[in-house]
Amino acid sequence: VWSSSSKAPALTRLLGFDDGAGSVLAEAAKGGIVRIDLRRGDVTRDPATKLSDFVSADGSAAYGVGTDGSVTRLTPAGSWTFKPPTPAHDVVPQPDGTLLVLANRGDGTMVWLIRPPEDRIADSVLLPRVTRSIRTPAGDRVYFPVDSGLVGVRGRDLQIVPSLKLPGKPRAVVTSPSGDRIYVSADSSRELLVVDRYSGNVSTRIALPTAASALRMDPMGRYVLAHARDADTAYVISVTAGRMVGEAP
Repeated sequence: VWSSSSKAPALTRLLGFDDGAGSVLAEAAKGGIVRIDLRRGDVTRDPATKLSDFVSADGSAAYGVGTDGSVTRLTPAGSWTFKPPTPAHDVVPQPDGTLLVLANRGDGTMVWLIRPPEDRIADSVLLPRVTRSIRTPAGDRVYFPVDSGLVGVRGRDLQIVPSLKLPGKPRAVVTSPSGDRIYVSADSSRELLVVDRYSGNVSTRIALPTAASALRMDPMGRYVLAHARDADTAYVISVTAGRMVGEAP
């Protein structure tokens, strides 16, 4: 069906697809990012071996964290680097082009809002110590797992939103395309919890054969895929039926 005009290096994971440019953005096994142009068949690579934890919101711009805690954005047009007041450990690119930068400070985590390519910090907030983040597809909210559930902020101004209390520490989290439902797999349960974003309550509990270690949402919001923690199996959960409808080895 399609083949590239040049070889691509070994890839570890896909970061995104830019439907406007018709290109795939991926991370190379030996470091750096790879762009695969599906229209021209070109494969280009930006080594950037000193960067790690690459993420992308649009399949075009890739963000990585340097060994010194600086943040670099890589685009086809060039690169941009931001050095936060405290070394960063994670970044959360937003669909509107803004960027959230996370850095541990004392017992908490600082979150800064910036608008690349500006270096000025537009806003900031101090949260409990967090290590990872989950944003809604629309980018209006960003959630952070903590021992008691999820804490969150509004993406546009870092306003803290009501916390979501859960019966266990979240292991995996994914939201519906609209962001109104949050699907959570907790450490101490084999159930998939469906949380109503507006009430903050668990609206549905979906039984799974085993605990899930990772969750993925169908872009149309029809199904959730749950990766079994102790097996190479994906459970298929119907969003409309509110139950597991199958599995795939």
